[in-house]
Amino acid sequence: MSAALLKIEPASLLSRLDYEDAKKKQIYLGHTLNDLDDWSYLPELFGDFRKFYSDAAILGNGMIMKIV
Repeated sequence: MSAALLKIEPASLLSRLDYEDAKKKQIYLGHTLNDLDDWSYLPELFGDFRKFYSDAAILGNGMIMKIV
């Protein structure tokens, strides 16, 4: 997973967000989709997430991720 995350450019994430699809599928909390400018932190957050996984892989640690 760490190698796959390295292929994603954090700055491209916002342009890939499909607002209508996310709203229809109720993927995110409703209020978070009211103003897409509130998502400006996403590239930085993803960068931190990617580094976390990369550091774990370098150390030979496994990761468990649960998305509910």
